[in-house]
Amino acid sequence: MFDKLTAIVERISTDLGFRDLLQTQPDVALASYQLSHEEKGALKDMLGRDLKAVRPNSFWWQ
Repeated sequence: MFDKLTAIVERISTDLGFRDLLQTQPDVALASYQLSHEEKGALKDMLGRDLKAVRPNSFWWQ
């Protein structure tokens, strides 16, 4: 699970188009990742709070 989440976080921080799609259509953006319903829900909840703080080439916790 952590490999999938790491890949998503890295993509959010480097791919503005993906980040925008994740904000507007999270199910579409996450479709290529094999996440459980619970993983998707947790990720959407987390990103709903923190996604605005993500900057290109950085992580939101920096």
